[in-house]
Amino acid sequence: MEERPWIPLVALFFYATGIVLGQAYFATRDAWNWRRTMALWNLSLSVFSFVGLLRVAPALAHNVWHYTWAENLCLDPESHFGSGSTGFWVNLFVLSKIPYVHDSNPASVYNS
Repeated sequence: MEERPWIPLVALFFYATGIVLGQAYFATRDAWNWRRTMALWNLSLSVFSFVGLLRVAPALAHNVWHYTWAENLCLDPESHFGSGSTGFWVNLFVLSKIPYVHDSNPASVYNS
């Protein structure tokens, strides 16, 4: 991510463009029934979160047990917590937040 800082900006641009164009497209059309799609999406988020918990929680517990509060907050995050599979899952978690930049009303998906 350090070598390509433009990628999140491009992703946000396409996401914002999709929101604007999507709202314009659906302004004159009937709502889609996304009930099953949203249920599958929520299931996939739950599985993703559970796997992330299994990968990150042991390293977090180790750090909390073996290091002081100041060390946990001030040590280099890459060497202390962010390398290997733990760092990979932390990065996936951070990147998974890109779609949540737009704070829409999730209840509106079910209004059909």
